[in-house]
Amino acid sequence: MKVTYFQLWARGPSIVLALEHAGVDYEAAFPDNWKELKPTTPWGALPLFEAPLAGKVLTLGHELAILAYIERKCPVVAGADEREWAVSQQFVHQAEDVYKALVAKQPTLYETDKVSKEALAEWWAGDDRTLHNRKQGLQVHLALLEAAAAATPGKAGYLTCDGKSVGECKLWATLHMLVLIKSDVLAPFPALTAFYERFGGEEAT
Repeated sequence: MKVTYFQLWARGPSIVLALEHAGVDYEAAFPDNWKELKPTTPWGALPLFEAPLAGKVLTLGHELAILAYIERKCPVVAGADEREWAVSQQFVHQAEDVYKALVAKQPTLYETDKVSKEALAEWWAGDDRTLHNRKQGLQVHLALLEAAAAATPGKAGYLTCDGKSVGECKLWATLHMLVLIKSDVLAPFPALTAFYERFGGEEAT
């Protein structure tokens, strides 16, 4: 297996985390010349995932599709049963909602003025659950994740019994993005903090 992505923390880390926690051999690569590689990828974007299949090479794009493939091929990161699989999938998609909202507003090296400073601050602090989903702030997303994490049975810091589902990989990668920007962002959320610290302390992470 081979995963190709840029040297930045965005859509690549969750895939690498899933492969590491699955315990499979893989190659991680960075594009030497993205302009040349781009038109050869399935969707004109990274991440790019390649795996052997029936004597040929299966080529996949899209982070969530790649995570689903890894989950199918490596049951150890799929959850122990149907309930855990469903839990994992919900965390995958809720984390994706957070990721999309973050990248739509947070300035980057190449896009410094996506929204006004006031709008950005409002999103980070926003906690009004009555707003339309697209307008809800980060605190609403984190409160929902906190409730879901606290409701999972088992040990603190684990969302599944083994604690290494693709949902946990995607969630940790997304939370880490937030922590890199605002180190105390998880302070009001004990269940998320326990998960973030536990998963981050795993050797495979």
